[in-house]
Amino acid sequence: MESKNSSMRLILASASSRRADLLRAAGFDFETVAADVDESVRPNESPAEYVQRLASDKSAAVQAALTASTKATAVRRSFTRRRKGCATGVEAPDAAESRTRKSTTPNCEMPSTMLNRPTGLAPVAQAFRPAFDSIVLGADTAVVVDGIILGKPRDDKESVAMLRQLSGRRHEVMTGISLRAGSRERRHVETTAVYFATLSDDDVAWYVRSGEGRDKAGAYAIQGLASRFIPRIEGSYANVVGLPIAALCELIRSIEAGSAAPFNR
Repeated sequence: MESKNSSMRLILASASSRRADLLRAAGFDFETVAADVDESVRPNESPAEYVQRLASDKSAAVQAALTASTKATAVRRSFTRRRKGCATGVEAPDAAESRTRKSTTPNCEMPSTMLNRPTGLAPVAQAFRPAFDSIVLGADTAVVVDGIILGKPRDDKESVAMLRQLSGRRHEVMTGISLRAGSRERRHVETTAVYFATLSDDDVAWYVRSGEGRDKAGAYAIQGLASRFIPRIEGSYANVVGLPIAALCELIRSIEAGSAAPFNR
């Protein structure tokens, strides 16, 4: 267990409450910044390639946003410090001199292009060290049946269709992970086999009415009511929920190897 005094941050690039719950249960301290990326499946893209690409896109998007925000904040703070040192005016030493000599006021206006000029960032370079200050975690989970990706159902009718497709069968749950620290990235795809019991029409109707699976890939949540339909799995349970914690810890150890600061676990 590393020191809780570590300055390194874990940023979860997801608004998923399930991933957040898994991280908390595993003892992680983290912050959440939701990523907005295109989740469309590309032509000829395999399920594993799909979840890995989305995880990588999410971590990249959040890292870029944090980088831009940190740079802008650092520049503003640097300018504020310089502005506080500006005189509001220089009083003339005597009345006679004041008639022939104007008071001067240093120019404290911030150049409109300052945020876009590399030279403007030089004074705050040491304050901006994202490579050592944060690890950004992107993740995406998909339910896969016969090589077909089942996303989140758009309505109850689609939920019914998905559950019937899963009934009495084995399917796979894949989660892609991307960790970024500065220019370094570590990737992984975890796969878990899930076995569904045969569902009756009443089972399907009851579960859909519960509303539990409306925002879940594959239209079900293994950690909730749907657990009664799943006699066994092969692989990581946490992966089915949305984040394979053991694999994540291995990736963190790997990416930390190039970092100057230890990470909180």
